[in-house]
Parts: sequence; C-alpha cells; structure tokens
Amino acid sequence: MNSHSAPPWSTTELLMNKNGSWQQVDEKTLVGEHVSASLTLVLARIAGLRPQFGHSLFSGVLHRTLGTALVGDEIRPLPREHYEGEARSLESAEGVLAKALRHYGARGAVQSVLPVDPMIIRYLNSITSQRKALSPEEVPVVVVDARGVRDLLGATENESQDATGDSSYGLLQRLFKRKQAPQRQHDPGLPDAEPEVVLDPQWLTPDAIHAIDVTQIVSLTSWQEAVRDLPARVSQLMWTAAEDAAISPLAPYRPAQDPAVVNAFSQVPYDQRAITLPGGIRTHDAALCQRYGRDPVDDHAAARLQAVRDAASAWPAWQEELADGTLAARGCIDADGMTRIGKDPFLRQKYAYSIKRTVETERWVTSWLEAGGLLTD
Repeated sequence: MNSHSAPPWSTTELLMNKNGSWQQVDEKTLVGEHVSASLTLVLARIAGLRPQFGHSLFSGVLHRTLGTALVGDEIRPLPREHYEGEARSLESAEGVLAKALRHYGARGAVQSVLPVDPMIIRYLNSITSQRKALSPEEVPVVVVDARGVRDLLGATENESQDATGDSSYGLLQRLFKRKQAPQRQHDPGLPDAEPEVVLDPQWLTPDAIHAIDVTQIVSLTSWQEAVRDLPARVSQLMWTAAEDAAISPLAPYRPAQDPAVVNAFSQVPYDQRAITLPGGIRTHDAALCQRYGRDPVDDHAAARLQAVRDAASAWPAWQEELADGTLAARGCIDADGMTRIGKDPFLRQKYAYSIKRTVETERWVTSWLEAGGLLTD
C-alpha cells in the first residue's frame, strides 16, 4: 500500500482538555495521563453502540470525526452546505471511489483487513481493475478496511419519502426501531392470564445489560441532536465513519471515511442507489445488485460465520477468560449463563459473535489496566 501521503481521514483526532485548552492526544499518551475509561461505555462496545457524539471512551477526551468541527467544548457536525453540490450519477461516484483506491495502489487486488462480505471485495476489485490487466504476479495486494462500503453504496428509506432531507431522524429510527406486536382484543369473558416468557441464558449480568440499555438511550439521544440539521444521507455516512475511526496515518485505507468518496456518494440520487426487485422488494444494494445480480448480501455475515467457526474450538478458553477476567471482577459476567450457553450448540452458535466481541473487549480492558489506565464505574 502506498504510504506517501496521510490517509484522507487524517483530520480524525482525539482531543484532551489540558489547562483549559483542547490538545491532540493519542491512546499511548492517555495511558500515561491515567485517564479513566467509563465502564458503561466499555460495555457499549460489546453491544456495538457508539459513545455520545464526539466523545471517546476516555473521560475528558473528545473524538473529532469526519465532517465535524470543535465548537467550545463540543464537537458538532459541519453545516449542511458543506455537503451540498450538483447531483452525481452512480457511475461517477464509483469513479471517485476507484480513483481513491488506485491512489493507494489498488489495481484489482484488494483484500480487507477485517472480515466483510466477499461481494464487497469483489466489487472493489471490479471497479479498480484496469483494462490492460497485469499478470497476477505483477499485481500487489492492497489491504483496505472495507467496513462501511455498503453504507456508501446504499440508501436510506427516508430519502425516498423526503427529497429535501429535512427529516433528520430517518436513519436512527430505522436502526433502533422495534416492531410492535399486534394488539389483540381482550375478551371480557376470559380470565386474564400472565404470558409465559422463556428467556435464553445471558453471559452478561442484569446490571451490565441495564448499563448497556442506558448507554443506548444516551447515545441515541446525543446522535439525534448532533445530526438534527443534516440530511439523512449525510447522517448515515457520519454514523458509519464514527465507528472505530482510524487514527494512525499507517492504518489501512478506509473508503467510508474518505471525505471525497463520502461527498461523491452523498450526491447520488436515491433512485440510483436503490432499486426494486421482482415482487416489489426494495433493495438498498443497488450497485452490487446491478453488477452481480439480485443476491441478498449481509456485511456482517462473514464476521458472524467466522465467530461461529472460532467458537467451535475456542469456547472453553473464552468461557474461562471471561469468568476470571476484569469484567467478571466488576460484576458484569454471568458465569452460570456462559456455562449454560456453552452446553447448547444452538445457543453457542447464536451468541458466538456477541461473546467474541465481549472477549475482545475483555482483552482491551485488561491491557488498558495493565498499561496504567483507570476504569471508573
């Protein structure tokens, strides 16, 4: 991968308040400063929730992400005018993405640094391939972070109903909405009966689950306020870009955080980014469906499948690590629930990805404490 220039998302910063002013800081310095990480936000990592908009996992630290500006003690999204421009076609937006990938050396030999749907890799290789293809031996493999590519190519349901983009909550409502069960009319002649609910065992204690629920509410509210004046499309892209943002200039190229690429796809009309399949089914994978057919695809399928495969051999080690780890010492792990899940092959498959994320978070917390960091409750 070419490294002659900094990644286009290099404006992403961690800012720490020192002596009344915000200064750029990295994770290593945070450890040296003994800045505390919030246990609630650490648990939110397990659930895949974003922290409050603009805030890192460390207290007293702001996270400046793509499309934001520091205003006083708050990080706010840039005004809508920053993203406005003439409408582009899907082909021209793909051209911007291809040009950016080629800038980093991609010539039809792209691999992802993390598991993603194979269709995404095939798509990136397709748009970066040259007409005069080189032999396989002459094509160097370029590693990119392909997460979020589907969010660039897709579209939000809200955009098809509100072309002006004035409604700013479409994405968040879609992410967090829950289907309401149909209400049945009560028969006065029948006695009231308490519904029997059988819950699957949990690997997290009730207190930990409650902390995640609280974090979800706070995170959702703060994000809604932050994206109030932005179009739904831009809100979606900012949501994607703010997750695990790359900070190091040596990090793999991540198309979903490239301002030029984000700007190009944000200007593609909705009807070019979403198509109707036979049967009236609406798909938001227009670019992929048009290029390869109508196969439904899932960005996280590869990661979930890999977790199931890992769990087949690593489950006893995972169970022991979580039962004896830092999170368990703080009352967040239900050891009995872990044992019950491990004995049921169906539950083990169901929870494999979530528990693998928990193990990764456990290792992060342990290394953070061993390096001198603090963890508040």
